[in-house]
Amino acid sequence: MSITIQPRVEELIIELKGRRQQRLSAKINRWQRKNPILSDISECDRQIVYGILNWQDRPLHNEELQARFDEGNEQERRIVREIQEDGFDVILSQQPVVIPDREGNTIATGKIDGFIKWNGRKFPMEIKSMNPNIYNSIESAEDFNKKSWLRKYVRQLQMYLYGNNEEMGLFVISDCMGHRKYIPIFLDYGECEFILQRLEKDYKHIQE
Repeated sequence: MSITIQPRVEELIIELKGRRQQRLSAKINRWQRKNPILSDISECDRQIVYGILNWQDRPLHNEELQARFDEGNEQERRIVREIQEDGFDVILSQQPVVIPDREGNTIATGKIDGFIKWNGRKFPMEIKSMNPNIYNSIESAEDFNKKSWLRKYVRQLQMYLYGNNEEMGLFVISDCMGHRKYIPIFLDYGECEFILQRLEKDYKHIQE
């Protein structure tokens, strides 16, 4: 008579962790970029240029950061559904945005999360999920200036406004705990010109 030995719960936990790590690890990759992307305009031009020319040297992120990326994507899908359930139309989700220089060369690209239609107009929208502590510190557009990676968000949306010839848009931010904030952003031509000058300079270095 055989005796079936039930596995211990500790073994189940080990298996759960291992399979989760394998699933996340399979998603981690680096890819070659032809030009800077609007969601990753850092404060260092050298970093932007090296990200294109030396893309294969970029360190890969780990599984926990991949899980954070996945959660951000899930938050984006959830928020779009919520807005639609509340009776608003969300259009042109993931529409490409192409930024040319004065000669027509593509110097940066991106994909906007979507536009909210309201009162005959469409408003560019960018969805961001963040740690509750960071979420609680943001009440206005000025609060995005507190950290370098938050300033990247503003540059991104400014370029989306510029690339779509829109004067205003908004961030929809989530703390991943069911709370939402809506932060308006207005087109700043001075800021856009400064970003464009940087991107044009970076483009020249990339082409050298």
